[in-house]
Amino acid sequence: EAFLGGTLGRDRKEHRVLVLELGELYSGLIVSSVRGMETFPVDLYSAGVPEETPEPLLPYIEGAYQRDGERWSVFSPEKLIQDDRFYNVAA
Repeated sequence: EAFLGGTLGRDRKEHRVLVLELGELYSGLIVSSVRGMETFPVDLYSAGVPEETPEPLLPYIEGAYQRDGERWSVFSPEKLIQDDRFYNVAA
């Protein structure tokens, strides 16, 4: 079962590992795909969590950017590693 509630696609060649380095901690998140790098003007930022955010992600979102009618949530790796459940995911 996936920690954040999602499922991985069947094509393992598309899977990617995002490595998080936060101080002395190194962790990896397996994701179905990576879309690439995006940049946003700071004035497009809103501190509120988008309504359409899936429930399992809510504790780890720190606002969003709105551009061209699309909302891009800001994921906080710091919030993820502060969650004790993240460390016990393999248990």
